[in-house]
Amino acid sequence: SQLLDALDADFVGYEDMRQMLVRDAPKYGNDDDYVDDIALDLHAWLEKSTDRYADEEGHHVGTDYNLISSHVPMGMLVGATPDGRKAGTPLADNLSPACGTDLNGPTAVMKTVAKYPPESQGGTLLNMKFDPKSIEGKNMDKFISLLKTYWDLGGYHVQLNTVGRETLLAAQKNPEEYRDLMVRIAGFSCYFTILDQANQNDIIERTTYTL
Repeated sequence: SQLLDALDADFVGYEDMRQMLVRDAPKYGNDDDYVDDIALDLHAWLEKSTDRYADEEGHHVGTDYNLISSHVPMGMLVGATPDGRKAGTPLADNLSPACGTDLNGPTAVMKTVAKYPPESQGGTLLNMKFDPKSIEGKNMDKFISLLKTYWDLGGYHVQLNTVGRETLLAAQKNPEEYRDLMVRIAGFSCYFTILDQANQNDIIERTTYTL
């Protein structure tokens, strides 16, 4: 009942509880079987539920995690959620962890996503952002090995940004100086400076990984 009251209040007056949910509750994307299994159970239930329906030609309805960039406007319509997310803020995009909740590095993220059955990953997206300095020189070999390991584990699709947070903040502040800055959104690329602020902020707030 306390949690429901906190959600109704968008955590106003319940910041201690929100911090507990954000900080202490296990989160998807950290290679934690306890929480990842919850996501997989939900996925199996969705697949079973949708598979009951078919069109006139017998094609069954599938389950797909392919929001592209709709997680931002959809989040504007969703109230506060029990993971500590406040009302109106972006949802997690596609199969990616929610911004800031993936705390154990890129390998843990990939191990989490690769737990989904390969046949269920078609059309889904994992978005990741790396510090450009972390994949320079000899680190590029580590980066290539990371991607190959993801495929070996059963991963299907990953999309990458290699633009530093400071560069993105500078582009947001002085767009005329960064007109050619290209970023990967989710399923498509776009000039960063022509995005609305909500989508810009979403890219900025994605966890920046290092190797």
